[in-house]
Amino acid sequence: MIGPYPWACFHHRGSASALPVYHRHNEVELTFLYDGSMTYELDGLRTVVPNRKLCLFWGGIPHRCVAWGGRGGLRVICLPMSFFFQSRLPHRFLKSLLSGHLVIDPGTQDSGWDEYRMESWERDIRSGDPALLAIVENEIDARLRRLVLTGSEERRTTKPGGDALSRLLGILCAHAGEPLTVSEMAGKAGLHPKYAFRLFKQNLGMTALEYLHRLRVSHAQRLLATTDRRIAEIAFESGFNSVSQFYETFRQICGESPGKFRRSSQHPA
Repeated sequence: MIGPYPWACFHHRGSASALPVYHRHNEVELTFLYDGSMTYELDGLRTVVPNRKLCLFWGGIPHRCVAWGGRGGLRVICLPMSFFFQSRLPHRFLKSLLSGHLVIDPGTQDSGWDEYRMESWERDIRSGDPALLAIVENEIDARLRRLVLTGSEERRTTKPGGDALSRLLGILCAHAGEPLTVSEMAGKAGLHPKYAFRLFKQNLGMTALEYLHRLRVSHAQRLLATTDRRIAEIAFESGFNSVSQFYETFRQICGESPGKFRRSSQHPA
């Protein structure tokens, strides 16, 4: 990934192979597969990335490439969450992304134009020129709004990956908003808690509880940025047992209070 922080770009063309290690990051991936085939696993569920269609998904969901064939022509631009929230996209659109869906442009007539745009945006981002980056932000914002208006569709398979880690990730993401402990979620995945904790730490570099807190905070961020609901109400809906726990965890992860985050995301400078 290359680009002026917090923007980043990735371009690959040539022989391709699967990258089976889970990873996560707090940006939205704008993806265009212009050659070959690819299957992703998002929060433990398999999803086919369609060829020559603009796609979006939130990188905060652990994801990995489980199948990548053909010559492997792929462009990815990572959109900072600050940019995404300030774009003021519809609530349902944000909810789809932050719930772990792959959002796909249903149209086909724009595929050639999208391929050109992705190449142009990547070039301008890599240049580091603030004036060009400002143009890119406006153009991507307009493209996302067009995607919403033309009826983006969400696709997820209902078949989870067969391994234990995929099952655990699927359970964590599906039940993050419920006041369940990590041990209870491990039980739902058919795993002994100690084994589940060790498996998670070895593969994702954080504890399952840390990841669960990140899922819950991300859900709260969406509600803070797109609704006027009370912070206490958001805390409990996001799966926290108390408002004080919510404030403490939110500050640890975001570096600011929920109220300050709401003010900055709803009234960008």
